[in-house]
Amino acid sequence: MTEIKIPDGVTAIGDRAFCECKSLKEITIPDGMEEIGSNSFEYCQSLKSITIPDSVTVMGTSVFGQCTSLESAVIGDGI
Repeated sequence: MTEIKIPDGVTAIGDRAFCECKSLKEITIPDGMEEIGSNSFEYCQSLKSITIPDSVTVMGTSVFGQCTSLESAVIGDGI
């Protein structure tokens, strides 16, 4: 899996939800998302960029730990 689109209406990503998805390159987080749990994308070693909308107000720890290819993270004003 190289791309994930989280459907509208989902408001939280659980702890470790995508942890160790080594082929994940791109993720689309919709407006309306409120929370991203701890270690959600940890060890996603192919993830290059992510945009987090303003609606996200809670982020756990080490969300992007060991994402060695991450070049760009755009984080909205909610955090």
